[in-house]
Amino acid sequence: MKLSTDIKPRADGKVVATAGGAAYVFVRDAESGQLTCDVSNEAHVAYLLDTGNFYPDDPGDIPAGLAAVAAVETQDDAGAEPQAGTDAGSSNVAETAETGKTGKTGKRKAG
Repeated sequence: MKLSTDIKPRADGKVVATAGGAAYVFVRDAESGQLTCDVSNEAHVAYLLDTGNFYPDDPGDIPAGLAAVAAVETQDDAGAEPQAGTDAGSSNVAETAETGKTGKTGKRKAG
């Protein structure tokens, strides 16, 4: 899913977010002018959406995004183990424009 963010970009014009050990680089879309990135892992989409800092670029993807967040929350509530091939112990951060430093962005780690 193509996600957008309103986080102020770093000096190089990018916002970098990580989820489950994967780095996602949000760059300005030439057509829309929004900072966007394609995120193919559904659990990572759910994590990023759940932070409140990211949203579907296409409003038509909002129902799918909400479903992804709900599915991950259901797994969390059931005490499900992280899926194979994910890094549940990774730190989830986004770099800030002001400092270029990283800080935690969410309540839980991506699965």
